[in-house]
Amino acid sequence: MDGIDISNYQTGINLAAVPCDFVLILVSEGNNVVNPDWRRQADQALSLGKLVGLYHYVAGSGPSEVDTFVNATRDYRGRVVMALDWESGQNSQWGNLGYLDGLVKRLKQSVGTVVLYGSSGSFPRGVAAANGCPTWVAQYASMAPTGYQG
Repeated sequence: MDGIDISNYQTGINLAAVPCDFVLILVSEGNNVVNPDWRRQADQALSLGKLVGLYHYVAGSGPSEVDTFVNATRDYRGRVVMALDWESGQNSQWGNLGYLDGLVKRLKQSVGTVVLYGSSGSFPRGVAAANGCPTWVAQYASMAPTGYQG
């Protein structure tokens, strides 16, 4: 399957023109919804029959950051997968796996299964395994556009 990860940087994207099977869409970061186009992006992807995931970028702003994501995405439960994006940039809790574990548990209470996203070199495998999280592991060879790779 081929998929894309989109955010506020792709505002206005026409997903009908993108040959993909699934779309992962940024909704929120910290205590803010940061992608003003996420609902349109999600609705278009769903209407095209694509698999959809919505994700929250962890900023380390406290347990309530999960509530921002939960409240924003309430109408999409049962139609999409929900994910947490754990990266070093702009994350004041980076390296604190106890913090991440608490967020996963808090999100699971509201949405059930939580997909955990992170880069291959620092993926929080222990947190994912302890919480039964499906994994989305990023691997970047370079910033050069390559298209889909087999």
